[in-house]
Amino acid sequence: MTQIMFEVFNVPCLFVQQQAVLAMYSSGRTTGLVLDSGEGVSNSMSIYEGYSIPNSIERIELAGSHITKYLQGLLKGKNKNLSTEAGLETVKDIKEKLCFVAQQDFDIAMKQSVHDGSVEKAYDLPDKTTITVEDQRFQCPEILFQPGHAGYEMSGVHKYVYDSIINC
Repeated sequence: MTQIMFEVFNVPCLFVQQQAVLAMYSSGRTTGLVLDSGEGVSNSMSIYEGYSIPNSIERIELAGSHITKYLQGLLKGKNKNLSTEAGLETVKDIKEKLCFVAQQDFDIAMKQSVHDGSVEKAYDLPDKTTITVEDQRFQCPEILFQPGHAGYEMSGVHKYVYDSIINC
């Protein structure tokens, strides 16, 4: 890659760095912990003075696409088009626009949402119909902390973050 950048694109200089370190720099810090959750995998990494600590790196096979697929399953009764492969993009948009992590205990949030309906939001589908997304809004991201809800046999991201800190 470096050779191509210099020889083909004639760049005057090039800096290659781990994404987590650059994320730390973007926050104006050089020391801390980064949890980087992408589409297919999440990584937890401790960084000290701009350098990653290699034995603190934790790889988690749970990320955005897993949350999207889980949300698709939660919404399958709302609209038949959401169950298709094409509907996955719509579900991803719902996830990005409406979903959030519950600020209190998950079980308390579930009970509260049943009683007061405070989490209900309408979403306009591409076929001009509207669905109401309710407790699914915080149910789907909860699998990051309780993967067993979606059938994954692994620890939640909080455990991997803890391990990253302990392994420094």
